[in-house]
Amino acid sequence: MSFSVSSWILLFSLPICAQQTYPSAGSFWVGGAGNFAPTDSLTIAQGLRTYQDVVRWEATHADFAAWTGLQYKQYVPNFVALDYMYTGQVNEDGFFLGYEPKLREIAIDNGHNYEDFFLHYQQDTWLNLTTVYENQAAWAGIPVGIGYTRSTNDTGVTLVPPGPWNADVFSGTGNGGYFYLADPEKFAEATFFFQRGGSNDGTIKIQYASAVDNYFNITAWSDLTSITSDSTHNFTQNGRIGWTPPADWKWAYNPVPNKTSQRYAYWLRVSPGQSYRQRPLVNNVQTRTWYHLSLYFGSGMRMSMMPPPNIYVKSLGWDSLNDLNHDGYLEDNEYANLLDHNATARFRYEARIPWNSIGNEPNRTDCFVNTANLHYRQDVVQNYTWWWAYSGYNGGYNDNFWVNVSNQVIQVRDGGLLANEGLVTNGHIQDEATNLAYNAGFNETLLAVKNATSTHWMGTNIYFINPYDYQANNVPFPQLAQQTVNLGVYDWYILEGTIYDSWSMVDAETFFGPFSGLSRIWHIAAFAKAGKKSAIMTRVGSNLLTPPSTQRIWERSQMGILAEYYLYHFPNLTSLQTIYENNSNITALTTTSNYYKAGVPANYAYQPHDMIAVDIGIPTGMLPQHGVYSPMPYTALVDSTALRNNTVIGNSISTSLNHPVYGSIPVLPTATYYLDTIVSAPYTTIVHDPHGHPFPAEVVLARQYSKGMVVFRTSFSAPTNYLSYSSDANVITVSLPGSYQRVNFDGTLGPLTNHVTLHGFEGAVFKTPVSNLTEPITSVNNSTWKDTVVNILVYPNPWISAENIQTQMTFTHLPTGSSMKIYSTSSGRLIKTFYELPETLHWDLTDEAGENIASGIYFYMITDRKNNASHGKICVIR
Repeated sequence: MSFSVSSWILLFSLPICAQQTYPSAGSFWVGGAGNFAPTDSLTIAQGLRTYQDVVRWEATHADFAAWTGLQYKQYVPNFVALDYMYTGQVNEDGFFLGYEPKLREIAIDNGHNYEDFFLHYQQDTWLNLTTVYENQAAWAGIPVGIGYTRSTNDTGVTLVPPGPWNADVFSGTGNGGYFYLADPEKFAEATFFFQRGGSNDGTIKIQYASAVDNYFNITAWSDLTSITSDSTHNFTQNGRIGWTPPADWKWAYNPVPNKTSQRYAYWLRVSPGQSYRQRPLVNNVQTRTWYHLSLYFGSGMRMSMMPPPNIYVKSLGWDSLNDLNHDGYLEDNEYANLLDHNATARFRYEARIPWNSIGNEPNRTDCFVNTANLHYRQDVVQNYTWWWAYSGYNGGYNDNFWVNVSNQVIQVRDGGLLANEGLVTNGHIQDEATNLAYNAGFNETLLAVKNATSTHWMGTNIYFINPYDYQANNVPFPQLAQQTVNLGVYDWYILEGTIYDSWSMVDAETFFGPFSGLSRIWHIAAFAKAGKKSAIMTRVGSNLLTPPSTQRIWERSQMGILAEYYLYHFPNLTSLQTIYENNSNITALTTTSNYYKAGVPANYAYQPHDMIAVDIGIPTGMLPQHGVYSPMPYTALVDSTALRNNTVIGNSISTSLNHPVYGSIPVLPTATYYLDTIVSAPYTTIVHDPHGHPFPAEVVLARQYSKGMVVFRTSFSAPTNYLSYSSDANVITVSLPGSYQRVNFDGTLGPLTNHVTLHGFEGAVFKTPVSNLTEPITSVNNSTWKDTVVNILVYPNPWISAENIQTQMTFTHLPTGSSMKIYSTSSGRLIKTFYELPETLHWDLTDEAGENIASGIYFYMITDRKNNASHGKICVIR
């Protein structure tokens, strides 16, 4: 079966996504936009001197960006910038600046109950966690706002928990100062600890925010008259103060100016009702803890004396039967006389269902939302509609998609009964009906956002779960994948963990560098067939790159990653970003702990831009015409027992795959094939499919492009010794199906060759010599080079050294503000880039490094601010 080049060009000329910046590879950023000026001398010499230069470079070297990108629009006005979204979970503590506070504002303005936006346990539930990652949060009894002011106009003093503080919080009372205390939800108790108690002649006055303006600034305070107990005896000794939360207590903006990280909450302020002769000095404050490590002995034997006990995190349940007066809070008498002893939450919010990493950030715990709640959906749509219109975002990137309610993210040891909130009736959190209803609501919410904003860039991250990798602990219900892929919700997916720097990793089942992983990422071909874009976030690691590393190791690592990417690239449907282990520091400069030298902008260091600037054409969709080659088989991870793993479901020239769980899956062929197979090799093991047929111990995979090809050598599974497998002692030489020039890391071309020598986990990209090409130099979409700006003049052309005293070539009648790229027609390498051009440009015939260009024919492309283009050829003779 074969596919013609013309069919590929026709397919990828469809306006599915933005046009690729590079001729043969897509590129994107997540968490980009460098904030630091380079300090590496070579980077500075190449033109990146300031952080603005870095931002400009990133804007012109990627097709789109997520979780960043608005700053790119100042250099490329039509740049596609995507907002960061976290729709499936909402921060329980409510202090994450941006989305959560605005969503609550909208809910309050619309008269919606914000608590209805969450899922809740109806019974106390034990989660299979033995540690809690972060205890600086409200659920751990740490108030999110503590501080005091010393006068009416004082900027305030923030008290960062835990103490001791020895804080004289009432020192400025006579000048209008107050002691402040806050939590993200209404709270009903606080325990105070003192370095020194106050004198017995003083009293305290506690007030709550009872009125706010349209911007949620506090406009009135009222006395808290519902105090039920005060064992501090007016702050004279350590103790607890309890109260019934007032019905008119308002959620409000922070009244203490310098608490920039703690903005919105339910605020109390405390002042002496009668002055102290000796003021109390506050050492610490604690509020109610509702998540905590708890002993568990088994069902029906909680807290008994039967050994051995196990320790789990106890998440509380809320049963409205316990709330006799229906005020949303269990007063002391209600709590002491529970009708349902298996539900011990005092507030409904204490029963929210947290993601397993409870408290994964300070003052922040992500909890699952009730995606089926129509008010939640309405308010989410309203939020993104106004925000994207205001900010200029083109769409959204929803992080951690499919962090659903399966046991991969909620490991329930006992309990798990879900409150009846219109999602399911008396279902457990991991039941099939719960998962399907949650996922359907999740998709419907994003679809509503997409329709309301008219975006064509709704994307998501499938790092946690590949929809087509069936595993009982990840995707227990195959309908989830079918439901998601078949709906017209998503235009693109970020595929984290798809391609790794495999020769520095250790787990073939997790990191898809070894062939057992590469044979399973056919889901890119399935997404492409469905018209969805795959943004492939590749990673380099640290096992064999332990600093100080070398330039050779880094270059070889990234050449391998690029070759792996080209094995699955679909023009205008796949894009590449390479990061170091994670993208947390992608805006920073490199150090010797994450690169072979320091001071280079991360995206500039990790993107092999010189290599991908070389035009190797488009995938041909065919195996080589000469020789006998086998298409690469595709395998599926069928279950978590490994009994049916490595099930062959089709191959790279198939148009549909026969999956044992999902049935027939349409795909676009990649035509990746075995350039060579090795039955038995050092440092490898033989793996069999479920029918007992062996796979090759290692293979050299290859794929043909219209102007080149790519190869990648890999073992089927993790080698027994990574270091030895990738060492100089383990190399093989393989014949190529023709003569090619190898693309070097700097974009230059090697000598003509018909063979390649490869280490273990080494890849290579090859360019077909210009004389052997059967088609002119074009981009993937031929219309890219169509002249729409036609009056540009270039002189002298040709430039001949013997006839020109000055070493320059002049371009005139340029559109003001346009950009120009100059390429070598012999190698396809990008030679020079100009930005914000004047009407006339004088070029000194040097490349980006300041070196004189060699004799030859060069290709230029000029693009104006409206994306109109003009191109032509120039000749230099030295």
